[in-house]
Amino acid sequence: MSQPATDSPRPLLGAGFLTIASLLWGMGFYAQRMSIGVLPPLTATAYRFALTLPFVLAALAMVRRRGVRIPLRQGSLIGVILYVGFAMQTAAM
Repeated sequence: MSQPATDSPRPLLGAGFLTIASLLWGMGFYAQRMSIGVLPPLTATAYRFALTLPFVLAALAMVRRRGVRIPLRQGSLIGVILYVGFAMQTAAM
């Protein structure tokens, strides 16, 4: 007989993390909308990305300590694409 599809022994923990992520995502939209009343869209998005940079660097350091090689060039390209997308979305607000 085969095992169930879920590998996680703690589904409530995963659901809790998803809930927290969705709350943070939603609050980000509200903060972004309020910031464009004061700042231009590109500047507001740059501040948003600058505020998350320490968390990204901490996660990168944790992953590197485990010996995982991170392709920084491709990651930087994805970051630029995300920045442009968020800036366009902010300008549309």
